[in-house]
Amino acid sequence: MAKKQPTAEDLAAELDQKSAEIRILQRVSSAINATLDLEEIYGLPEGNLHQGDLALDQMLFMRPVPGWARYRTPVPNLYLCGSATHPGGGISGAPGYNASREIMKYWAKL
Repeated sequence: MAKKQPTAEDLAAELDQKSAEIRILQRVSSAINATLDLEEIYGLPEGNLHQGDLALDQMLFMRPVPGWARYRTPVPNLYLCGSATHPGGGISGAPGYNASREIMKYWAKL
């Protein structure tokens, strides 16, 4: 026998129940951290999750600082691949992917 297809009312009822459970959990375990709290607790500069503002003066070839773009540093064989590098933070993995491509280009020249 085929399973009954949920109706809009069924889905709305499920959502109401789940949202009530989430609200209860939020009351039990919630915290508010200001930017200074994030800096103190996690060591994030100015409480910024991206390890620096995503502002025009800190984008593309200026990220993390001028002269350190393309994931290279002045220290030989030391590469950057965290949120401070282009294209910035989040959970995309793009900075690490881009850094690995730069490392592979360097190794190909050896």
